[in-house]
Amino acid sequence: MSYNITVNDTQLIQLIQLLQPLTTLKNSHNIVDQAISSGLINVINQTEYEKRNLPRVCVIQKETASNHRGFSEIHPQTYLEEHFSYPRLNESMICDKIEFTVALSANALAKIICILKRQKKKSRCVHHTNFEEPSKTKFRSAYIIAKEESSLIVLYDSINRNNAKMKISYNPDKVHKQHLDNLISIIAFVTKSSFDKLINKARITRVDFAIDVIGIHISDLLVNKARTEYHRVYITSDNIHEATVFGADGYNRLTMYDKLAEQIHRAIESGNYALADSLSNYRPHTRIEPSMRPYKMTCLKSLDFRDYEKLHDCFKGVKFYNEQAMLNNFYLKDYFADFKLKGINYVLATLNRKQKRMFKQQLAMVEVDINHKHIKSQQDLLLSRILSEILSIG
Repeated sequence: MSYNITVNDTQLIQLIQLLQPLTTLKNSHNIVDQAISSGLINVINQTEYEKRNLPRVCVIQKETASNHRGFSEIHPQTYLEEHFSYPRLNESMICDKIEFTVALSANALAKIICILKRQKKKSRCVHHTNFEEPSKTKFRSAYIIAKEESSLIVLYDSINRNNAKMKISYNPDKVHKQHLDNLISIIAFVTKSSFDKLINKARITRVDFAIDVIGIHISDLLVNKARTEYHRVYITSDNIHEATVFGADGYNRLTMYDKLAEQIHRAIESGNYALADSLSNYRPHTRIEPSMRPYKMTCLKSLDFRDYEKLHDCFKGVKFYNEQAMLNNFYLKDYFADFKLKGINYVLATLNRKQKRMFKQQLAMVEVDINHKHIKSQQDLLLSRILSEILSIG
């Protein structure tokens, strides 16, 4: 038995729009799984990668405590276009970490450390640690003020003997206000009238921003970042995509990961299986996190707090693509798995000049519009609030 179905143009468009998310999900999962399973993509073990620091472009099988696989509930293109511009942006974008150094005198630094040492004896929240590999942190020791998810780190004893700097690292979104108030008050008490000048000239060494995308799984996001040679995709033993990292530990790195899977891992590792089961029923949750180190930027070299507006848009050079449109594109569809697993930059590097120009034109046709002007405005607003909060304490 067969059926003849007739629809008008409007109905056809509506039907295609309705099926797009399902088609994208089905095709993208199948194509990527087949590429990995067929052996066309070389997969290396996470331990092996960390020991040997293997290729810049690679797929890494990570050790995981969860087999969580999220399924996108909504169409990524429409959601991203709304999410990366106002008013959504000012609700979803956060500063996930900030690190800055304060150029103290040796005498002032010694007094601050002495006060923290006394507080350690009185409070269970204050801990001390010595770093086994100080070359990685640039400091030998630190005081950690921690309670629950809040962690405020004060690094001191620089490996540079002529440097009396102290580094402060914390997540502004999670830090306990009383811990931050206490630390800044100590610095203000010791430095007295020079406090405002010191803080305004404090150098931002790292700042991580983040946007949480709810309802879309990471496997349904196709992203590229300009001028990045490193492209690492992390999968589980059964080919579940959990993270992608663009760039090395340089001035600007972009990380995308399955935030919900991370939370499930932590719950399982802590023995809270009831929480892990509960989280498995939550909506997909992908975190997109650019990490910036101003001192590694050629155009900046260093960035004072007072000059925070000089920091460029944290999503500069980042492009999102409509997977469904790409899978329907005659020129791009056969490269889809390579785009996902090896990165668009890697694929373009293998093409001749004529092919590369044509592919860039086709990629531009399936690019998702995001508002970089609004991203920069929200970024500046977040940094302004952090500085204002510190100055108001002092």
